[in-house]
Order: sequence, then C-alpha cells, then structure tokens
Amino acid sequence: MKKISQLTITIIIVACLFFINRAEAQSNAQIIFTWQAHNFYPANFRGKALPTFNTPTSVAVELLKNNKLTDLGAATITWYVDEKFVKRGVGQKEILFNTKRLEGEISFIRVIIDFNNERFETSTRIPTSKANVVITTAPQSRFYISPNTTLDLFAFPYFFNVNSLKDIAFSWEVNGQRLSNVGNTNRINIDIGQPGLSRNNTIRASLTAQNNNDSLETVKERVELTIVP
Repeated sequence: MKKISQLTITIIIVACLFFINRAEAQSNAQIIFTWQAHNFYPANFRGKALPTFNTPTSVAVELLKNNKLTDLGAATITWYVDEKFVKRGVGQKEILFNTKRLEGEISFIRVIIDFNNERFETSTRIPTSKANVVITTAPQSRFYISPNTTLDLFAFPYFFNVNSLKDIAFSWEVNGQRLSNVGNTNRINIDIGQPGLSRNNTIRASLTAQNNNDSLETVKERVELTIVP
C-alpha cells in the first residue's frame, strides 16, 4: 500500500499550492484559481485528481474585490500556459489545455484581467503526476493469508487518460505465469490451496495496465502474498 501514501502526500502538496497561489493582484483584490484534471480515478477517491502527460485540464478564475466576487462578464482576460499565449477574450474565465509536463514537473498558468481601467495579474502552478495502479485485497491491506483459502485481488487505476475502466487493458500474472482464462478484468480470484502455487509460502501477483488508446501509458505493479499456517 506504499502507493497510496505517495498519492496522499502529493494531494497535500496540491492543496498547499492551491492556497499559496490565491495571489493578490492589488491590496483590496484577489484572483482565485480553480482547476480540474479530466482523467480517470476510482469513484470513491476523495482526493484531488492530478493531471498526467496529455491530460485535458481546465482552469477557471474569479476576481474577489473588497471581499465580494466581481462579475467578469465584461472583463478582457488573457491566459498563458508555460508562458505561451493560449487565449484572450471578453468574459473568458476558463480555459482547457492538455498538460505537456511529465511527472514531477509543473504547468505554470498566468492570467491577466483587464477590467474597468484596472489590470489584475497573477499565476498558479499545477503539479503533474503519472498514472498509477494500486492492488488491494478483500478485505483491503490483508496480504497475510491462510492456506486452503481463496483470495480476491483488485486493481484500482489512478489518473489514466481514459473515460472508463473499459478503456484499460489488464493483464495478470501469478508466480510468473500469465492468467489467460480471466479475461480483461481488474479483479482476479486466487485459490491458495492450488497444488504447486506457493513458492516458499509466498505468492507473487503482478499486473500490467495499459491505456487502449495510448500504449505509452502503461503501468506495472506487483504484490507479494505471504501464507501463514
């Protein structure tokens, strides 16, 4: 479950960046950014979805003056991503761009708002992650198992650039042997009592998850199950 802790740390960093970048354009004004990565993650994920390379990402802006939201319908808003011009328009409060940064890098977003003969300008940073897969058991986190039992393994993909689970190809191996009879599924059942399955009281299960529309977006993960008499 190490992967989950890494996701949690990244989410905390994202939250910090969001609050740090609520930049003040003037002493009585704030420009507030919100952003969303449009990629895939489990329905019960409560964190902030992070963009990966080529993820469609939307960014929106609001202007707060004297503690009140300003109607920007008549404002001219100019957007830059990584210091490249993206769009300018009246009332253009939101943009959509594909992230071109790799894991650990950031997308630098800058906005200029011209409104009522005033100019407001600030920036924010959006961190980039990579696609991940977390393998869990039922119940979750129980990788110490009893002999002569069966065990369900589940694979939960995060941040793939797909619309649904059906767009991801799953390939499972147990102790180096590919499971060709399970089909394309993020869930398998292992019969722990199967003769010859265990090696030194351990079972190694590995998974390859690949985006059907982008073979470069491929993630491999593995777990080791320990049989306890």
